Amino acid sequence: MIEFPCHCGYRFSVPEELAGGSLQCPQCHWLNEIPTLGDLASILPDGTYIMDRPDPVPSESFGEKLRAFSRSTHDELGEPIDLRPTMRDIRRVGVGVTEPPPLEHPLQMSPKYDPETGELIRPLNVTLREEDALGAIPVAKAALSYALPGLHHRVNPARVYLELFRPANAIVMSFIFLFHLMIQAVMLVISVIVPLFGLAFLVVAVIGHYGCVVEEVGREERDEMPRPLRDLNLGEDIWFPFCNVMAGMMLCYFPALFAMAQMPPGSPHRLFVAASLLMLGTILIPAILLTLLTGGTFYNLRPDRVLGIIGIAGWSYIFLVIGWVIAIAIYVAGIIGLNYVVLVGWITKSAVVPKFYWVGTLLLLMGGIYLMHAFCWQLGLLYRAKHAQFSWVYQKHIRREKREKAA
Repeated sequence: MIEFPCHCGYRFSVPEELAGGSLQCPQCHWLNEIPTLGDLASILPDGTYIMDRPDPVPSESFGEKLRAFSRSTHDELGEPIDLRPTMRDIRRVGVGVTEPPPLEHPLQMSPKYDPETGELIRPLNVTLREEDALGAIPVAKAALSYALPGLHHRVNPARVYLELFRPANAIVMSFIFLFHLMIQAVMLVISVIVPLFGLAFLVVAVIGHYGCVVEEVGREERDEMPRPLRDLNLGEDIWFPFCNVMAGMMLCYFPALFAMAQMPPGSPHRLFVAASLLMLGTILIPAILLTLLTGGTFYNLRPDRVLGIIGIAGWSYIFLVIGWVIAIAIYVAGIIGLNYVVLVGWITKSAVVPKFYWVGTLLLLMGGIYLMHAFCWQLGLLYRAKHAQFSWVYQKHIRREKREKAA
């Protein structure tokens, strides 16, 4: 058995085959590294490791090393570097040599003459005024655009609605709009060539894209929309985000649908129960989506942890719920409207759909796509700002005292 303490005083006792792994402390939730058998002798009773004695610092100074190993043959004063051994070097070796007689003027240097003209070179007394000292030092300007101050800005939740109009973000939303049109086109010819796989792939790609937005903005801390299908990784970029988003939708809205299906149509409490469950799911869906997309494990879906996210988010969570209600209402209205005009205008030959319906439906769909991207972006910003305070498991947390929490 391997026995080692946590920094809070809790002692672990684990089998030897778990050496080198990780274990979370049940008392302070700190993620501890299980020491190997060779490290047990270096662990103190308080959980700290004994460090080896550092190597002795060599006595040679940096100036001596620079003088000996520099490529230049002259020093910073322009004097030729004499690499012949000095009296200090000889004394260091241990050879007994008498000291040479001191000079009358130790600071006096031999005169220097110009090698071409033979004239005596006299030193010039140059005085630099203090007010001109900073101006005399040349300072290079920033050659890269991102090195200029003020260009790197962080997007706040209120600025998201303007940032979505940037060309890169607008192109991403236009691709999602194109995917919706492709879904309608595939549905039109489904009876001819049965492209069921293509229809399913487009639906999964669109829903998974919104999950990728939360991950990119929150966990990756990027202030722009990810590419549609991101890196074309079927699992990480399409399937897993799709499953997380659909799982959140089912957890929040399936109880209301189940109550509507199980209760008799004439029951007086049927509408009240379904509406109450629908309202509860709408309140919880931002926290549940955030947990599924960034929490890392389903264990964080415990009710107290989900409600803890709402309490930590504060008033900003109310705006997230309002943004979700408006976005999903317009988004669903645009999708249903597009299905209607396509079904009536192209499949049913007897009916004629006015152009006003086409324009209104397309505007609703574009507005829903825009608002859904804004909601996902703001959800990622909430994770970026508050994730260190979430009581999630399998993550490293710093234990705080009660007075720190109160502050």
